[in-house]
Amino acid sequence: MGSRRKRNEAPITLFSFQDIVTTISGIMILFALLLSLQVDSSETTDARQESRPRRSLDRTREITALSNQVADLRKKISSSKSLPSSQLIDPLAIAREIDKYETKNQQISNDMTRVNQMTEKLQLSFVSLTNHSAIQSAENDELRQTTQQLQTAISNAPPPNQVRFISDKRTDKTPLLVECSEKSIRCGIPESNDPLRKFNANDFGQKQFRKYATSLSKATHYIVFQIKPSGVLYAMSLVKSLKEDGYDVGYDALEEKAWAVLN
Repeated sequence: MGSRRKRNEAPITLFSFQDIVTTISGIMILFALLLSLQVDSSETTDARQESRPRRSLDRTREITALSNQVADLRKKISSSKSLPSSQLIDPLAIAREIDKYETKNQQISNDMTRVNQMTEKLQLSFVSLTNHSAIQSAENDELRQTTQQLQTAISNAPPPNQVRFISDKRTDKTPLLVECSEKSIRCGIPESNDPLRKFNANDFGQKQFRKYATSLSKATHYIVFQIKPSGVLYAMSLVKSLKEDGYDVGYDALEEKAWAVLN
């Protein structure tokens, strides 16, 4: 019977105690929050109260400084009014002077720009002139050299109507040059110390020339006749006779007004 009673009794629980503890802790937390909010609000009000007098002091100082500046300006204005009109400063006149100076400055800057442009153009012109002068100098040097060469050629060239004999390089023999005209027989050996010889074109002169020509060695000399139209008849007979004597003989025609260089 006792065991049945124990089984039918209700068990003991702690839910009610937990509810009480939870409620009390919540109340404490809420109370702590309220206290913290009151403390913050009191601090901010104290800070505001402290900052207000500082700001007011700064503003009073600014107002004092501005009032002093206004007083200084009034003094300056009153002193300027007491000055004569000649010493008063006209702002409009100053502005006009400033405009004039700015206009002059702009004109000067424009002039400087033009001067710089002209300087660049002059520099380019100077460079082109320098190059042109260098080219002209080179051309002048070339012309001088050409002129010198022409002068040398002219000085070495034979005079007008003058015929110069060119010796045959294929032989070692020395030429005897003979010029036959109507009135004379001229002969000489080029590039030698032998003087020029001149004979009359008559029979006696022809014999003297033939005697001189045959005195030369056949092995070392050959004879070249340059015959003018007026001396053809006797010159061809001399050519024929010297060939018969065994000499190497040649001949060529020469204009009547020309004359042969024999040495």
